[in-house]
Amino acid sequence: MADRIHPEPLSNDPPPPPPPSKPDEKSRPRSGTYVIKIPKDQIYRVPPPENATLYESYTRRATSHRRGSFLLNFILVILFLLSVLTAIGGLLYLFLHPKLPSLSPDRLSFINLNLSSPLPLGSPGIDAILRATNPNDKIGFRYLPGGSISVSYSGVQLAISPWPKFKQNPGNITVLETELAGEGFRPTDAMEKALEAELRRGEVPLGMAMTAPVKFFVASLTTWTFTVRVWCDVIVDRLTEDARIIGQECNAALDF
Repeated sequence: MADRIHPEPLSNDPPPPPPPSKPDEKSRPRSGTYVIKIPKDQIYRVPPPENATLYESYTRRATSHRRGSFLLNFILVILFLLSVLTAIGGLLYLFLHPKLPSLSPDRLSFINLNLSSPLPLGSPGIDAILRATNPNDKIGFRYLPGGSISVSYSGVQLAISPWPKFKQNPGNITVLETELAGEGFRPTDAMEKALEAELRRGEVPLGMAMTAPVKFFVASLTTWTFTVRVWCDVIVDRLTEDARIIGQECNAALDF
């Protein structure tokens, strides 16, 4: 029996797609390179502008806060130092009982003050001997330059000299000699008549002002500079070289 050939059944599957074609090497973009087109009216910023504004605002606040803190700390330090100095001063006052120095004239010798002369007077001069007494037992004084000594009559200055520099230990008495110089002095008619009457009585009132910068010291501790002001109402018997002081009253004050 002859062999029979049976035809293969027809398949319903579609034919396979053709293999993809290889792209052209010239048209392929380079690896890692991209081209992005952005319209001209669009600008992108990283970070955005509002972040810069916030940063500036925070920076100003931080700077202002640091300045305020520094000023506050400085004020607190000053107040603390003042409190310490005040406490030290209070303790010294309680335990040492400080007293002001006593300054007074011992002698006044007048030169070129002949008021009976009809001619204008020349430059008057006064040789003064002063007594400085320290009444404290534990506190000393350091007198500094910058003060003055002056003598006046009826509010008119006759002569003046600078205050001398010296150191005075506790309980010490120092005698100073100084020369006061003045410019030409000519009293008014009323002043001259009053002065002539006072000379006849042998009682001529004068004013003496002393201003002395001074530092207080206890052992090695020295204070800051104070100013001692002394005003003396002095009465002399005449205005000559051999004048005598027949009365005086002095008052002292301390300027901080």
